[in-house]
Amino acid sequence: MGGTSGSLGPTQQETRKYAFVDGRAFVGPIRDFIKVLGGDETKLRIKWHFLSCDRLFFYDAIPEKKEGQDKGLFDAEIESYRQFTDHIANQDGCHVREGFTKLTRGRAKDNRTQKGVDVALALDAYKCAVNQNADEIHLYLNDFDFFPLIDAITQTKAKCVLHFLKEKTNSQLIECADRSVPINRLDFFDLINWQECGLKIINKGNNNFKQESVRSDETVREKKFYRIYRQ
Repeated sequence: MGGTSGSLGPTQQETRKYAFVDGRAFVGPIRDFIKVLGGDETKLRIKWHFLSCDRLFFYDAIPEKKEGQDKGLFDAEIESYRQFTDHIANQDGCHVREGFTKLTRGRAKDNRTQKGVDVALALDAYKCAVNQNADEIHLYLNDFDFFPLIDAITQTKAKCVLHFLKEKTNSQLIECADRSVPINRLDFFDLINWQECGLKIINKGNNNFKQESVRSDETVREKKFYRIYRQ
């Protein structure tokens, strides 16, 4: 159930917006971004109210212990997962839906596959559209398996808005939605608790500056320059 802190609150417009987030697809790149910058991705907490939706549903799977994984490391992984999802659930208007993971055969470093997550997201989003609970359905995902979901939502009264990663999303999926919005690193700025992850942002004003380290990142947001570096 949604909590009471960090409220999403009603959107400024009267348009009702519900967000459905594929945790692995959306949070994974943010964690990778933090790691590249030298931060601690296990401390990541996301400020979901910056997405400006009336309700948000987050979908992920409880980790399964990998073969040969140290018990202490697995316990730490579970604790990190619980802290992350509890933080989401404690934000007003946010809800966590969980599936489970199963080990699969293969040589992949992490051979765990999520089960029950995609179907739960698709069912919830479609029911929301059919029942007219929201005027806009915002989907944060990139898996082409969601094509039937997007196609089905576009046949309801709700508008389907896809938020996607360019390098990981099929063009047909992008074209199917009523509106598609690419996600890039600039969109992470307001969402991330940089300091807790061991990173710091310095606003450099409107002057250019050189990137001094592979652990820093230079970008432009609203015509301002920032540097992110490890504290």
